[in-house]
Amino acid sequence: MKKIIYLVVLVIIIAVVLILVRGAEDTWICGDSGWEKHGNPSASMPTKTCLDKTKRVSRECVVNNGIWLAKFNECEIGLTESSCRKDGGTFNSCASACRHNPSSGVCTLQCVSVCSFSTSTPVSK
Repeated sequence: MKKIIYLVVLVIIIAVVLILVRGAEDTWICGDSGWEKHGNPSASMPTKTCLDKTKRVSRECVVNNGIWLAKFNECEIGLTESSCRKDGGTFNSCASACRHNPSSGVCTLQCVSVCSFSTSTPVSK
């Protein structure tokens, strides 16, 4: 009889843990293009601002003393390799300072750290 009670308690504990780990199924999630439905939320869409990924990354770039190049969807100097990769970017620790103007004739031989984002991500204006 004790074994059955222990088994029932164990099953209940596992069920509770699984429910907690899975998280909310019916909720609103701040995605790349704004608020997105996840499941069938009973609450209305949140009223607080949800920044898209590009706006969030460009703000993080500038806050960290970087230069956001919207035309090329990249941040010069401002993001570390780990934060760049976390946001889905490609980090280059030694990009050419003249990479966007190859016909400039004269280019300094210096490395510029750059975090680039794919062109499929919307570019902020």
